[in-house]
Amino acid sequence: MIPIKKDGSMCFFGDYCPLNTQSRRDVYPMPLIDNVLSQMGVAKWFTTLDLQSGFKQIKVNPNDVKKTTFITKTSLYEWLVMPIGLKNATSIFSKIMTNIFFEWLQ
Repeated sequence: MIPIKKDGSMCFFGDYCPLNTQSRRDVYPMPLIDNVLSQMGVAKWFTTLDLQSGFKQIKVNPNDVKKTTFITKTSLYEWLVMPIGLKNATSIFSKIMTNIFFEWLQ
């Protein structure tokens, strides 16, 4: 059975449990809301961003692409962008977004 999203499109997901058990956890903390708000207080420009596909915009390190391999009935594939389901995907995404926004604000 193929999972279907609310918009009717197909949802792909992989089981990365074997890879996740061998991965070292990246314990990058979420930014404190007080720090974010104080930084925003000095900003002159504001914007809204659509980060719905944010993970799909982060490239996988070429040395690690082979670790994301998955098999279908027809072929073998590797992710070139970060798949959802990796242990450190959320912390890597948070780290990148924090670096982008805090560097931009300074």
